[in-house]
Amino acid sequence: MRKFIELLLLLMVLATQLSGEGLLYPPPKLVVFDRWVLDVDHLKLMSVEDTVNPNIVWDVNQEPRLWDQPELGMDGVNFPVYYEDGSLLGNLMTEPVMPESHTITGSQISLKVQPDDQILWTYNPDPPLFYGKYLKVILDGSNLYIAIYHPISTGSGLVCLDAKTGEEIWRGEGVQLMIGHSQYMNEVYINLIDDKIVMVGDEAGGSYIQVFDAQTGERQFYNLDYQWEQNGY
Repeated sequence: MRKFIELLLLLMVLATQLSGEGLLYPPPKLVVFDRWVLDVDHLKLMSVEDTVNPNIVWDVNQEPRLWDQPELGMDGVNFPVYYEDGSLLGNLMTEPVMPESHTITGSQISLKVQPDDQILWTYNPDPPLFYGKYLKVILDGSNLYIAIYHPISTGSGLVCLDAKTGEEIWRGEGVQLMIGHSQYMNEVYINLIDDKIVMVGDEAGGSYIQVFDAQTGERQFYNLDYQWEQNGY
C-alpha cells in the first residue's frame, strides 16, 4: 500500500510538471490584435504572460491593410475565391441595393465564374445585407464565409453562404460600434479557427473582436473598444 501511495504521488507530481510545461495539456490557441490577446478555446481575453507556451495562431497586426494598398481604389473590385488546391471558384462582386427611392439600403453579392464571367448566383436578402464595397472571404468546403464592410464607413456584416448556390446558411448578428463620423477609415478581418469564425474590426473610432460559431452563426464572444466619443466626430 505504501509503495502504491508513493507511486500515486509521483504520478501526480509528474502530471503537474507536464501541465506546467504545456506538455500534458496543449496551450490555448491565441489571437493577437493590437493590445488584445484572445484565448479562442476558452473565449476570454488574457495576457500572453498568462500561458507558459504562447500558441499564437493568428496575429492580426501582421495582416495587410486596405490603406496600404491604394491600387485597390475606392470603387470596389472583384474578389477572387480559391479552393484549397489553388483552383479558382470564381470572383465575388458587390453592388449597392437601391430601391425606387434611390437610397442605398444595403448590398448584394454575386459570384461570377469562368470562362465568360457568367453570374452563377446573386445573394440579395431581405432585409438587405450590410452595405459595403469590400469583402474578406474564407472558403471551407462548401461554406463561404464573407465579411462585408466599407473602408470609409463604420460597421460590418458577416454571412455564411453555400458556395455553389449562394443560399444563406446563416447571418451573424455582429455587435457594431455605430460611430458618427465625417472622414473615416475601416478595416475588417476574418479567420476560421477550428469551429469558430473570428472577426476583427479596426476602425478609426474604435475596434472590436468577435467570435461566431462557424456552423450556426451564433455569436459566442465580443469585445469593443471606443477610441472616440460615441457621438463624436
